[in-house]
Amino acid sequence: MKLKPLFILGASALLLAACGAEESEENGSSETNAETSTEESDNKNQSANLIDKESLNEDGWINFEGDVKEQAEMMNTESIPYDPSKEYELNSGAYVTYFNGEEFIETKLTQDNLPGPIETVDEADSIKLSFHKDFLDIIELTEK
Repeated sequence: MKLKPLFILGASALLLAACGAEESEENGSSETNAETSTEESDNKNQSANLIDKESLNEDGWINFEGDVKEQAEMMNTESIPYDPSKEYELNSGAYVTYFNGEEFIETKLTQDNLPGPIETVDEADSIKLSFHKDFLDIIELTEK
């Protein structure tokens, strides 16, 4: 009679182990699908993002007079071609500085209703963005 409880305990352990292995396989499959989906999404976003994250200037932002102001928490982009007849969307708060050639036009703070359009400046042919380093991984500028 002492073998019966041992048999039930062994069968229960075997059943739990089998259920755990099946659940682990299902989770592994879900994680693989999620990773693939995330990679595809990242590839789409990278191709649409006009910000070249490989060539950013660190430790500064372009102020309202067009000068680079040193600030350790800030970054700014190289010049980004800009066509005022097109609409651009920004997904994160940033200072948008407008230029005509090398000539500074103005800097605008864009922080409300995001993601949303940046302001149109008819005289501009390029822009630079300044933003906090915390937004590096998420900031995107796209052409609509």
